[in-house]
Amino acid sequence: MSTVQEICNAIGREVLASALGVSRQSISNAISDAAFPANWYEIIKRECDDRGLVCDLLLFKFKRNEKRDAA
Repeated sequence: MSTVQEICNAIGREVLASALGVSRQSISNAISDAAFPANWYEIIKRECDDRGLVCDLLLFKFKRNEKRDAA
């Protein structure tokens, strides 16, 4: 499985920041958090697919459905 840092290094922080319309500091914050914001998924998934990288959903801060998870 890839990590947030591995994906950022493989794609490039500047490339990701530009594609996402965020600062390089935002990319660094995601690396520190070891998770990408959920709303970055579509762009990061596309960038990963273009490079043959695994883009695991677990690397994103999606909200969990507490009712479903309790079942």
